[in-house]
Amino acid sequence: MLRHGRSIGHIFYAVTLSYIYLLGLTGCLSGNNESLTIITSSLPNGTVNQSYSVAVSGSGGLPPYTWSVTPALPANLTFNTQTGAITGTPVTVGTTSHAFTLQDSLSPPQAVQKTLSLTINPPPAPLSITTTSLHAGTVGVPYNQTVNATGGTGPLTWSIVAGALPQNLGINPMAGVISGTPTAAGTSSFTVQVADSAGHAVTQALSIVINPPAPPTITTSSPLPGGTVGQPYSETLTATGGTPPFAWSVSAGSLPANLTLSSTGTISGTPTIAGTSNFTVKVTDALSQSATKAFSLTISAVPR
Repeated sequence: MLRHGRSIGHIFYAVTLSYIYLLGLTGCLSGNNESLTIITSSLPNGTVNQSYSVAVSGSGGLPPYTWSVTPALPANLTFNTQTGAITGTPVTVGTTSHAFTLQDSLSPPQAVQKTLSLTINPPPAPLSITTTSLHAGTVGVPYNQTVNATGGTGPLTWSIVAGALPQNLGINPMAGVISGTPTAAGTSSFTVQVADSAGHAVTQALSIVINPPAPPTITTSSPLPGGTVGQPYSETLTATGGTPPFAWSVSAGSLPANLTLSSTGTISGTPTIAGTSNFTVKVTDALSQSATKAFSLTISAVPR
C-alpha cells in the first residue's frame, strides 16, 4: 500500500509538472498582452528617379512579423515582407493607395491592416542661377544683395569658385547673400556656384563695381564770424561726404595774423592786426579726395 501510494503520488506530481509546462508554453505562444498594431501613420513623398527608402513598422503580438501589401507598390519599388522596408528608385509620378497587412507568429496568428498613401513627385526643375548682374556698391556703405537660383533639390549651397569678391564682402553659403562694407573702389569679377543636395552644381560669372564715395564738401558759410584784435578767436570748419578722417589746410591766401588752421579744421589764435583776410581752405579725405572753398575773415580793431 505504501509503495502503491508512492506511485500515485509520483503520477500526480508528474501530471502537475506537465500541466505547469503546458501553461508556460501556452503563455509563450500567446505573446504579450499588447495588441498587434501598425505604428506607421503615413509614408513620406518620393521623387521620380531618386532613391527611396522607408520602412513600415508594427508592435505588439508575437514577433517575428510577416508583412504583405496590396495592390503592388509603384513600379521599381520593392517591399520586404520580413522587415516592412520599401526601397528602390520610383519611375512613375502619382499618388497610390496601398493596404499593408501585418501578421504575427501566434497560433493562430493575429493580423491587422492599415491603408497608406504613397506620393511620387515629378523630378525638380534643372538647377539654374537666375541672377545675371549685381548692383554697384560704394566704399564705406553697407552692401547687401542676394544671388538667386531656381530648380534643384534643396537645400542649396553657395560658394565662390573663381575670382574674388570685393574687399570685405562675403557670401552666405546657405542663403546666397553677398554682404559687407566694401573698403576699396574698383571692379571685382568672380564666379559663383550653387550646388543642391542631389549633387548637381551650376556656376555663373558675375562682377561688382565698388565706387569711391562722393568727395567731401565744405559746408561752412563765408564770410566767417569776425574777430577782434587781442581777443581769442576760434571757429571750426565742417564738411560732409567723403571718407573720414579729414585733413584741413590753407591752399591759397593767408589767415589773419596770429591765427592758424589745425588739421582738424579749427581756425584759432589771438589776432593782432585789424583788417579783412581772404584765403582758400582745402579739405582732403582718407581716399585723397578733396574740396576747396574761399573764405574771408574780418578782424576789427579794439574799440576806443
